[in-house]
Amino acid sequence: MQSLLIDLYLYCIHSARIIICVVLPNRQTDRQTDIQTDRQTDRQTDRQTDRQTDRQTDRQTDRHTDRHTERQTAIQTDRQTDKHNAQLHINKHEYLQDKYIQKYRR
Repeated sequence: MQSLLIDLYLYCIHSARIIICVVLPNRQTDRQTDIQTDRQTDRQTDRQTDRQTDRQTDRQTDRHTDRHTERQTAIQTDRQTDKHNAQLHINKHEYLQDKYIQKYRR
């Protein structure tokens, strides 16, 4: 209570034997409180916005990375399949060539 009174202007009006005390709020304290509240609200809003932005960015990055990885995997798989098929074709050709040579060498 005393600390509250320290922050307030205290006006006392003396009239005869009656003392009337009027406590008015300290405008400077109110402004400081408003400024502190605004700053705190701003910081909270900024943190929330930053977290939301970070989550959105992370999701977008993850989706982009996933798509890129899928494309690269598909390309690499296709290349391996093509190499394998080419090797099978070469092997088949060499086998038939060897067979032909053996057949007509006799």
